[in-house]
Amino acid sequence: MSTDPYRIFPKATKIQRDELRASIESVGISHPVCVDEHKNLIDGHERRDAAEILGHDWLAGADVRIGLTDIQKKSLAIEMNLWRRPIHLTRTKRNELIEIYLRANPELADERIGSLFGVSQPTINRRRRSLIQMNKMPKVEATIGKDGVKRKVGARWICKSGEEFDSVIPNIRVNDVHGLLRLNDNETFRPFGKLQSHHTDSIHLPQTEYSTPEWLFEKIDDEFNFTLDVCASPQSAKCPRYFTSDDDGLSQSWAGETCWCNPPYHRHLISAWITKAYEESRQPDTTVCLLIPTFFREYAWWKKYVVAGEVRFIHPFIRFQRCDGEGTALKDVILIVLGKKYKPMTSGPVIGMNQTSA
Repeated sequence: MSTDPYRIFPKATKIQRDELRASIESVGISHPVCVDEHKNLIDGHERRDAAEILGHDWLAGADVRIGLTDIQKKSLAIEMNLWRRPIHLTRTKRNELIEIYLRANPELADERIGSLFGVSQPTINRRRRSLIQMNKMPKVEATIGKDGVKRKVGARWICKSGEEFDSVIPNIRVNDVHGLLRLNDNETFRPFGKLQSHHTDSIHLPQTEYSTPEWLFEKIDDEFNFTLDVCASPQSAKCPRYFTSDDDGLSQSWAGETCWCNPPYHRHLISAWITKAYEESRQPDTTVCLLIPTFFREYAWWKKYVVAGEVRFIHPFIRFQRCDGEGTALKDVILIVLGKKYKPMTSGPVIGMNQTSA
């Protein structure tokens, strides 16, 4: 076996290796490996080892990533493994992986990274501050949260009194104090984060609509050949046949169709579309592909319906263009494939591009 610089997770047990080898012998490699341009494995070491024993071509269908740095490859390996399956890690190993991921993705918010590793936001923040103090990563001005929105980080300071506030504020720049706001003449203070209730986690809202990037849709359409876009507008539709808000796709039949669905990403709207997609996918000869953001993983409908389909991970984050051309939104999304011929709780080929979308 060759040296594997990106084999950063513990090796599988003998029982796990035997089960994997039996699966590959029966149906082949269902989830292709990921390699760099030098054929170094980024993800899929156990699959490669099992395939070599069986004499299979482990590079068949490989997801090749070109131009990534060493730390980016390690970060990608972490992401692919932790999203796909639960892994038991010692505290030391977990902290090591958190540091690698932070250094590769300093722009991601602590809460977002914490959800990936299953730890709290303060845990990630402590590792971040330690790395910054040791000059192992830069201090960023803004971070991207679980909802894809970029927010100013700034400095934080807990004020003990109005007198202290008035004595400190004149000596620092306004942009350095994003931690607290002064609300009234009684020197009342409130954490800044709790005032940010005006932002939305939605892509599709009545007043703001975004379109799926053409390169992403074309890659998926090449495999599925969609016949119907069930949630669209004339500006964003990806298929000749589509349902608009006036048609009300939730009340229409999708039976017998191969459906594309990029639903509203608002927490009060998306669950109805997920439920509808699952119910329609139970119909004969019906397939539904859903493009949904990962920040809903803790919602009840995710655990009930999303696990009923095949998952296609998408890399990198996707930048959606507003239909009116006035802006973009960066989202971490995955593709869920629902249909009777797709096995629940499985993952298909990773969807990506060799260079990031601007």
